[in-house]
This record gives sequence, C-alpha cells and structure tokens, in this order.
Amino acid sequence: MRIATRALIVLLALGSLACTLYAGRNNHSTVLIVLFGIWVLAPFVALLAILPRWERAMGEPTGLRACLIALSSVVFLIYLMNSLHPGGHHAAAPFLLAPAGIWGAAASGFFFVRSRP
Repeated sequence: MRIATRALIVLLALGSLACTLYAGRNNHSTVLIVLFGIWVLAPFVALLAILPRWERAMGEPTGLRACLIALSSVVFLIYLMNSLHPGGHHAAAPFLLAPAGIWGAAASGFFFVRSRP
C-alpha cells in the first residue's frame, strides 16, 4: 500500500504538471511556464518527503494515505477542469491557489505529527 500511495501521488503530480503545461501552451514566457511548473510540483514533492515521517508517527496510517490520495486527486481534477475549460481572465487562479492548499495541508500534518509524543 505504501508504494502504491507514492506511485499514485507521483502520477497525479505528473498529470497536474501536464495540465499546467497544456493550460500555458499559448504563453510565450518560458520563465513563467517553468515557475508555474515548479509551483505546481513542489507541494507534491513535499507530501512525498513528509509521508515517511507521518507513517512512522502514526503506525499504519491507512486513513492518512486515503486523505493524501484524495487531496492529490481533487487538485488534479481542478487542474484538469481548468486546463480544458479555462476561466477567462482568472484562468491562472487555480494553478496558484491549489498548491497553496496542499502546502497548508502538508504544514498542518507536519505540525500535527511533530506535536505527538
């Protein structure tokens, strides 16, 4: 289950990156596209980096894995919907706000695990 969780999070991260690149395909600024790609991938990398510590602290964290998969799936679906049907002037908003939500979830989980004895 541990390897499957990590593999699924990696696939969802790559899918999110693909949606980001597809949504930015008409943008002529390579730097901006690279920065968006980093911004989108970074929270997934953080989740993968923190996951072993969460697993050690919680024993058999099936619920935690389900939450991480659900969070990653929801974010991917947000990216997918917005890359296929952009929202006009605010098309970049989901690509800016969704990673902030993952960062918030990762930070709260990190502090929760850190506060446990």
